[in-house]
Order: sequence, then structure tokens, then C-alpha cells
Amino acid sequence: MDMLQLVRWLIHRTSKPPPVLSNRRASRYLVLDNYKIQWIAFCIFMCFREVYSDEKIRIQPFHFPTSAKEGHKVQVMCSLLEGDSPVHFSWQKNEISLTSSNNVNIVTHPDFSRLMINEVDVQSSGNYTCIAKNNQGQDSYSAHLAVRGPPKWLKEPTDTSTSVGESVTLPCATFGYPTPDVTWRKANDSSPDHWMHLINSRHIRLESNGSLTIINVQNEDSGYYQCQVSNGIGEGLKKTVSLSIKGKTVISCTTRPELHMVTR
Repeated sequence: MDMLQLVRWLIHRTSKPPPVLSNRRASRYLVLDNYKIQWIAFCIFMCFREVYSDEKIRIQPFHFPTSAKEGHKVQVMCSLLEGDSPVHFSWQKNEISLTSSNNVNIVTHPDFSRLMINEVDVQSSGNYTCIAKNNQGQDSYSAHLAVRGPPKWLKEPTDTSTSVGESVTLPCATFGYPTPDVTWRKANDSSPDHWMHLINSRHIRLESNGSLTIINVQNEDSGYYQCQVSNGIGEGLKKTVSLSIKGKTVISCTTRPELHMVTR
């Protein structure tokens, strides 16, 4: 396609009449002056505006409140910044389809959709996505809801027994916002009121989910372990459990040996 054909095609696409030209030969039409350059640029602009405006749909950005606390009611509205009705709206939480339930209320109208959570808690936190579709295309917009609340148990630590040479994991899984800090400590055998804080080593591994793993368990690893959880909200969580070693040899002296003197 030469320049002359391109211009004619653009004029046809935009349905705009060509400029008034003198009786120039078609070959001389390819000689570009400022007027022709401006006209070609105008035609290109009109063509692309027509093409893209027919397929554009865009959601008006929305946001959750930044200070949401447990028990609060929060709501957001999803509407179009660009695009025509009718529109089909749908919602997702963490990329999973979301519908109305006991605590979630979704009300959809021809040109907007409202999501309302009646009583939020820490588990309400997540990424919420509104998806809008119409004959022109599709768009989506996501907003993050963070609900402040004290830590709560997902999996509490429990008393555990294992054997020498094995590896054992003591769970301490919690959730909350801000993300809780988890610390582990062990009671000193000689002084039960004194606790030693545990850190990562070749023998001890503090997992990212809060669990404590002891590698190649030895007899001296038996005793009491305490998981402490806090995030600056509320009193936090604390749980003490025991780790016993199967087949551990315990030496106890209940009597003193007697000395007998033999007289010859």
C-alpha cells in the first residue's frame, strides 16, 4: 500500500471528507508539504480513536478504608469510568469467586455493583477484585483490605514425643494483622523458671509459619517449650508444651552405697 492508498483508506475509515485539493496529478500527491502531513496525522488520530473507543471499558478505581478494625462494616462500589451499559459485574477474593453470604452482601445494578462486609475480622483481609464485562470488552480492578486484629490460633502447639535421632516439629500457626511475631523458648532443666530463647542453628530451625523444628533430636532436647505470639494488638498468645524422648535413660540415685569395714 503506497502513501496515496493509505491516506484514502484512513479517510474512508474515519468517514471524513478529504480536503479540497487542486487538480494535481496523483503522483505529485506523494510530495508531502506541511498541509499534507497535518492532514495525514489527523486521519491517523481519528482512525485510532474510533478503533480503540469501540473496545474500551474501564473501572473507576476504588479503595477500602485503611483503618478497618474487627467488627467494623466496610463497603466499596465498583462502577465504570468508561464504557456503556449493560454491564455484567462479578467479584473475587484472592482470585476465588465471591458471592453473597451471611456476612457478605453484593448488590448489582445495571451500571455499578456494591460489595459490603457487615462485620469484618482478620480473616476478611485479602485482595478483592471487581470484574466488569460488556459488549465492548472487559476490565478488572483489585483493592486490598487489611483488618487490624490480635493474633488468633490456626494450629496450637501440643505435647509431643519422639525418638533420639529423629526430627520433630512443634506447630505454632497463627494469623492476625499486622502479621504476628512468633518466638520460641525452652525451660532450663536446672532452673525451670529460667527460659532460654531459641534461634536458628544447625540443630534448631524456626519455620516461616511459626513452627519450631528440632533436627536430630537428642536426650537433652527433652523438656518444656513455649511459643509466644504478639503483633502489638491485645495481649497476644502463649502456649507451653512438653517434648519427651522415647527410651530416654534416666539415672537416679535413691540410696547411698554403704561402706563396710572388714577387720582381719
